[in-house]
Amino acid sequence: LSELATAGFFRLVELAFSTGPHGFDTGLRNWVLYFVTPSEIAFDDCGRPKAAPAGEAKACLRSLAGHALLLSALCSVGEATAFVPLLPASADPAAMSWLGWPRSLPAVWLQAWCFYALLMVQFQFWRSVAAALGFATVPAFDQPLTRSTSPRDFWGRRWNLFIHRMMHRSFFAPCARTVGPRVGALAAFAASGLFHEYMWLVMNWGEAWYVPGGTMIFFASQFVLCVAQALLSRTTVGRMCTSMPGQVRLLLTMCIALPLGPLFFQGLHRGGLLTAVAHMLPRVSWAA
Repeated sequence: LSELATAGFFRLVELAFSTGPHGFDTGLRNWVLYFVTPSEIAFDDCGRPKAAPAGEAKACLRSLAGHALLLSALCSVGEATAFVPLLPASADPAAMSWLGWPRSLPAVWLQAWCFYALLMVQFQFWRSVAAALGFATVPAFDQPLTRSTSPRDFWGRRWNLFIHRMMHRSFFAPCARTVGPRVGALAAFAASGLFHEYMWLVMNWGEAWYVPGGTMIFFASQFVLCVAQALLSRTTVGRMCTSMPGQVRLLLTMCIALPLGPLFFQGLHRGGLLTAVAHMLPRVSWAA
């Protein structure tokens, strides 16, 4: 509910400043449809909701089933390892020296995959409902953990595009037009950081161990990585990285983005969300 309320808040911001997708506010029906749908309704060039392509509902349901199986398998591993493989069961990578790196990397990788699969299950469910009602929706992810070739590719084209598009329309684009794209990117990352700070605070309200600020530091670090990539893109180093095979670039992207991951995932891991999700799913029990 907190996630839906926050998305609703950002959609009200879009309404107030007319920064939503073309057609979202051309009539009460469009606005209500856009506001109440947990996924993003797609509009055509005339501002009308697009009709769902034939077979989209079934495709979304197949994707949902596949990601639910993936989540179940990941949670089987997570339950056996307390979601921190190669670390003690009680370990909190965010509280460890140097965030536990490099030993914490498998734990962060597992938590990232669990979080991705969980979000995909949620989004594909709502996309299938919209498609069954005849409305096309915009995909929320584009294989971020298997196809990303750089930090900018990960954040700008693949990870949680539902949130990305709102941040881009309401924060990046207005700031980029007035004071430049880097300030726009900073505003978008800051808004996303505040959004996640709120979410994690709600989930861990009253927990003495939880100290806000970790997710803001994480998103600040990702902004720095994206700026560094932009600055290096025209240098010899940048050109050399661009010429590398896609899988090598994916590995490099994960290796430079994941070390600070414990700051982001602490609220999910230590807060017990991943364990709660695991208890809701069929899974294989085995000893680590």
